[in-house]
Amino acid sequence: MPTPFDRPESPLPGWCADLLDRPDALHRVSGRVWSTTPGLSARSAPRDRGAEGYDALAASRGYLRTAWGLDPVDQRSFARSALASRRGPLVDVACGGLALTADLYARSRRPLLLVDRSLAVLLRAEERLARRGEVVLVQSDLDALPLRDRAADTVACLGVVHLVPDAAALVTRLAGWVRPGGTLYLSSLTRGRPGSDLLLDAMHRAGDLAPPRTPAEVVRSVPLTDPRVVQRGAMTYADGVVA
Repeated sequence: MPTPFDRPESPLPGWCADLLDRPDALHRVSGRVWSTTPGLSARSAPRDRGAEGYDALAASRGYLRTAWGLDPVDQRSFARSALASRRGPLVDVACGGLALTADLYARSRRPLLLVDRSLAVLLRAEERLARRGEVVLVQSDLDALPLRDRAADTVACLGVVHLVPDAAALVTRLAGWVRPGGTLYLSSLTRGRPGSDLLLDAMHRAGDLAPPRTPAEVVRSVPLTDPRVVQRGAMTYADGVVA
């Protein structure tokens, strides 16, 4: 006779399972947090000091303004635009701890699949969401993420492209997850602001960033026919409809 300990794990929401090639590749870690890493649990997860430090800086208005000439209002506005662009599932790749966007995501009526490689940061994001919103959070490396091609209504990848050596390969992969007529939202630190250029070069030499790119180079990597491009400080924002 089955015991209470033999009860099956609660399934993923149907909308989330529909986005995945292999829903069974995920196991629940805690609450709405899942993982593709076998055996990973909230207790066994290693500290990710780099990701945690980045999460702390993401919420620092002084750092954002001084280092990059950024106003969090612009970053929130871009995320709000992504949320409003369609009604179906939105996938946020490398979502981080939602330091600037948790309240927006919590109030959204869209299904949200939030992905990051750091379990510690995802658990922080879940705390900030305070159980609100129609959300699934998944710890996964990009190569292990079992998303189906052309399944999401929107894919967002904010503040990440500058970390990746092959931006075109990353952006092409992200666009491949968007259904025809869906939307793609990207942002990247770029050259063009003198003080920030020095910091970009220093971080590249330290191995923290890919070779810094100009806004034009980032836009050329985006597989959109007519992307909307906005420059704010050292950040380039690009979005558009995927054919």
